[in-house]
Amino acid sequence: LVARFPVLKKGSLEQPERSAALFLQAEAIVTGDPSQADWVLSGPGVAKPLGLSVKGAAPSFLEERNRANAEYPIGIDLFWFTSAGKLAALPRTTIVKEAKREWDT
Repeated sequence: LVARFPVLKKGSLEQPERSAALFLQAEAIVTGDPSQADWVLSGPGVAKPLGLSVKGAAPSFLEERNRANAEYPIGIDLFWFTSAGKLAALPRTTIVKEAKREWDT
């Protein structure tokens, strides 16, 4: 799945709430141990680093998402969902980085 972040509204400094919320369907969503995940989440509302893997995400997803949300407070809120009813919400304030697994070092 490729998100078209450049064409979505990101709000403005005066009205950041006028941004888009993007909903994408994933084949699977797995959360948990950051050392076993593709991405690591941190930031407001995330008590400790959390791992997230989304099957079906485009390889360019992380770079595009982070570019779209680089100018706080503007950005795009994102929601991944599965047909089984699992949901992962990534507000624009969530920091998402590629995970560094033990075998990657």
